[in-house]
Amino acid sequence: GGTPGTASVVLGDEVLSRVGRGGDVVDRVSRASLLGSGAVAALVGALAGLVLTAVHQAAEDGVPWGIVVAVAIAAALLAGLRLVFDSRLPALCAAVALLAVSFWLSLQPVGGSVLVPANPTGYAWTYGPLAVAVIVLAWPRRLPRAGDRLDTPAPKGPDRP
Repeated sequence: GGTPGTASVVLGDEVLSRVGRGGDVVDRVSRASLLGSGAVAALVGALAGLVLTAVHQAAEDGVPWGIVVAVAIAAALLAGLRLVFDSRLPALCAAVALLAVSFWLSLQPVGGSVLVPANPTGYAWTYGPLAVAVIVLAWPRRLPRAGDRLDTPAPKGPDRP
């Protein structure tokens, strides 16, 4: 790895291990688990893109609550995936799916109406989730807190009290 005290270890089907200073394996995520998480995140991102694109234009009494709620939900989804998973892959999969569905729905169908019109709210929906995705995916890995890792006691023996 690139940070002091950590390294990547590949053991058969196990990947993405973080090794602490003493050589203890801190955590291990299987490749299948990581890919499965990415696939589920992509489905959730696609569903979010579908629903949020449909409601982003909602407004009441001149207050564009639809875009505020849509960008907030997209940000919460992507930030939540980034915080829950140690890998960026699930957040990346959700972001790509959300943006792809939003882009697909913004295309004008033959004889149909546009879901993302060229107005300020439409531009905010086009660029808002993209900006959120870039920030969330570029954000550094969360720093370990004091309670994240259990320290093992030093071995006791005749020369150690």
